[in-house]
Amino acid sequence: MHRIVYSGGRYAYLFATPEGFDERIWVVLDPTDPTDPVEAGRWWWPGQWVGGGERAGWPWGRRYAAHHALLDGERAYLGYDDANMVVLDVADPCHPRLVSTLCWDGGSTHTFLPLPGRKLVVATDEQVTPGPDAPVRAIRLIDVADPERPAAVGVVPPPDPEMARPDARLGAHNVHVNRPGSYVSERLVFATYFSAGLRVYDPAEPGNPVEVAHFVPEAAPGQAAAQSNDVFVDSGGLVYPTDRVGRGVVILEPEPELAQLMTSART
Repeated sequence: MHRIVYSGGRYAYLFATPEGFDERIWVVLDPTDPTDPVEAGRWWWPGQWVGGGERAGWPWGRRYAAHHALLDGERAYLGYDDANMVVLDVADPCHPRLVSTLCWDGGSTHTFLPLPGRKLVVATDEQVTPGPDAPVRAIRLIDVADPERPAAVGVVPPPDPEMARPDARLGAHNVHVNRPGSYVSERLVFATYFSAGLRVYDPAEPGNPVEVAHFVPEAAPGQAAAQSNDVFVDSGGLVYPTDRVGRGVVILEPEPELAQLMTSART
């Protein structure tokens, strides 16, 4: 088991490696009876079910594994590592159906954040390699006005490459996911960037997103740099980024200019 997504309703969504599979797949869980939760559906990339005689057909050195999916109505936008983007029809969650895929020059795709009113999703590619020579792992804006033909339309500006350290990651990881009851915005994106800390982006123009704020925490003792990993923004506007290598949780209060922008950008 890796990540779990539950935002209310009947089903939860898991990223797990059941018996017979060589990597994580997407699993739909029905916990209606909490004492006896049952699997309701699953979807996997062809080639993962080695127990059923499938054989991987992707290039050597590539990893195809489910990581994180968020839903927008009857669509699930699923990060699938080096397969990048998978769009599923979940009108019947027990029988998810492939709608489309989209690949780009990047890997370890982690999270897709839908911005439903704008027909966009925000995509993060997780940096998994430390050091200044690591491959670029970016955050993209994807146009999903036609879910059968998604298209990348913009990339957020990366932080200063001089922030790279030999024993730390510098690259994208995750975003605040607009969880119900938290701060929700279709305008501002709060993202973690490992050594570059917390970055806040405004994709008002999807083809030209801009950074509007950032915060880089101090490194924990004995660490080359902070490794900002996940972030949550509460309904009052406080921001909670986590450091995966020892600093724990930092609680941030936006400065007045950002606080005003957050108020105007609230959905």
